[in-house]
Amino acid sequence: MTVWYDPLTPAADAANFLDEEQSLIDHITIQITQVYTRLQSQGRVARLTYLYQLLSETNRVIAHSQNQQALLTELQQVLLNLGGFAKIVIALKADDQADSPLVIQFHHNVSANILPTLQTVLQQEQNPPLNHVKNTGPDVDVYSYALVNAPDAHISPEYRAWRHYLKQEQVHQAALTPLLFNGHFWGLIGLYTTGRVEFDQEQIQLLQNLSRDISSALERFSAEQQRKTAESYSQQMEQRFQQVFLQSLVPMHIISIQD
Repeated sequence: MTVWYDPLTPAADAANFLDEEQSLIDHITIQITQVYTRLQSQGRVARLTYLYQLLSETNRVIAHSQNQQALLTELQQVLLNLGGFAKIVIALKADDQADSPLVIQFHHNVSANILPTLQTVLQQEQNPPLNHVKNTGPDVDVYSYALVNAPDAHISPEYRAWRHYLKQEQVHQAALTPLLFNGHFWGLIGLYTTGRVEFDQEQIQLLQNLSRDISSALERFSAEQQRKTAESYSQQMEQRFQQVFLQSLVPMHIISIQD
């Protein structure tokens, strides 16, 4: 906080504030600091409460979801119902190939005009947030940042436009949570807030747990789908063999060959 006299007032000629003035300034500063600290604390508690609820609801959804699409649909509804963030983006790879492009699967409160720009940004590697998230390790590196910080000079025009849009929308903080598939980057959940409370380590830990739970569920669904596909293929081969065996005009015998 900066305090000064208008240069046109007589008091502006004084070299220092009077003791009484300095005392009042100190008192006001303390009060403002206390209010700010209290608001920050309340904001942190509110966000922690939200993230705990999100983690709990997500695990409930995981428990009764039967496939990836059902999980993602339910997760979207959970995010909307809890309403803890101003904007939400979920993007996933089109398939499990390393060079597969990210595709926006869900977005909340994001203008349709900026979506093509965001889709382009998701394919770029040079911008710090996405570059960091796409190269996350098995430990899951959640990337949080403040929009007030100046962006890197080497960011793309599309990412600069996306940041400009977020700032226009009064977004102050963002957290990108990576989703992994078999230990490799597969998608992300972007959470954007108009609040000024920074993401601390406890909040990051909850987002890491969220990522691990969702990633584990996705891998389970994939393994289950592979098992069903293998069983279906086995049944088809069995049926084809039976048809050949029964329709053959020549008697057939199955002989077991031992090594």
